[in-house]
Amino acid sequence: MRGLPLDLGMIHFVGIGGIGMSGIAEVLANLGYTVQGSDVSDSANVKRLRDKGIKVAIGHKAKNIDGADVVMALRIQNERLEGAFFPSVREYSATYGIDRAKLRYAKDDAIVMHPGPVNRGVELSHDLADHRPSVVLDQVRNGVALRMAVLYLLAGQKRAEAQA
Repeated sequence: MRGLPLDLGMIHFVGIGGIGMSGIAEVLANLGYTVQGSDVSDSANVKRLRDKGIKVAIGHKAKNIDGADVVMALRIQNERLEGAFFPSVREYSATYGIDRAKLRYAKDDAIVMHPGPVNRGVELSHDLADHRPSVVLDQVRNGVALRMAVLYLLAGQKRAEAQA
């Protein structure tokens, strides 16, 4: 499997909980990637990330993604919406969702990523979910291949153990 190139540029994490809840952001920073993000408020996670040199903005404003090479939207979980940080899906979309208007602050050739499944029209606008600069469908396709490979390896290991 081919690793990610270190020259991806700046990766910005945006979404409910933002970078403060995103372990992947910390992992990428530890691997040498340039990571930044935004969160809804200061927290122990935000302080810890800042102490590691990761830039964290409070609030999810479009200007926070200024200069980003990669914009990573984080998935909200509909089952956790009750009593959440925002009163409605519509407010979440208007405040935190990524659309082409907000994306204009990122670099012209920036890509959009999302861990999936996408709540279309909420975390990503409908046009970004399926079309460039989004690479979400590539992520899904690669994720399926990766899971198939892991299952194949695990099944082969079990078969080898059974034959021993």
